[in-house]
Amino acid sequence: MKPNEYLHSMISTLQFRKASCIFRQLTQSEQMDFIILEAAEAANSTILDFLSFLLDENETALYHLLTAMALIQMCWLKDAYQLAYMHACALLKLEPTAEHKEFMLFFFDIPEKILSKEQAFILAKEILLEKPTSIAANRIATKLSE
Repeated sequence: MKPNEYLHSMISTLQFRKASCIFRQLTQSEQMDFIILEAAEAANSTILDFLSFLLDENETALYHLLTAMALIQMCWLKDAYQLAYMHACALLKLEPTAEHKEFMLFFFDIPEKILSKEQAFILAKEILLEKPTSIAANRIATKLSE
């Protein structure tokens, strides 16, 4: 059995402690790829339960980012975007980087407009101070200053 198949098996049988040991051995890129794929193919919320377990073990910016990304993939769940936004806010609080601020702008671009115009404009201006070449921040700053 391939490592990702074994990890999937551990998660789907709710063996989260074993799964977390395997998961932590993956690189951040592999973790992101695994979570996005699992969430995109999910028929239930077990992957979210696993992410909740990870966050309970160790609340990190990465785990909040992974949870937000999983929820975005699982937009079929009621209030998935609102929950993803909550995790994105926690991510931003732990690591207020330009990249994480750019991620927050996603919540302005979706039809639900969870991020207000005012918040999006403030974030865009903050991003542009750190990263003047940010396409997302430039687009939103231009759009909202008109």
